[in-house]
Amino acid sequence: MDATNFDKRISRATALDLLKPIDDPTRGECLKDEIGLTIMCMEYGDDSEWIGVEASDYENLESDATYQTFEIWL
Repeated sequence: MDATNFDKRISRATALDLLKPIDDPTRGECLKDEIGLTIMCMEYGDDSEWIGVEASDYENLESDATYQTFEIWL
C-alpha cells in the first residue's frame, strides 16, 4: 500500500498550531511530536519538493505567509 494515499491537507493555522514550540521540558518539542505526526510543507526549502517541518521551523513558517500548502503524512 502506498503511504501517499494517506496524505491529509491541513490549513496553515492548524500546521502552525501543531508546530508551535512547547516551553515545557517534560513534554515534546511541539504538539505534532506528542501526537506522532509528520507535517510536510510544499513551499519550504530550495525546490518544489515536499519538506518535513519541525518545531525549529516554526518562526520561519509563521513570519512568511508564502508557506501555505501543508499536509499531514501518516
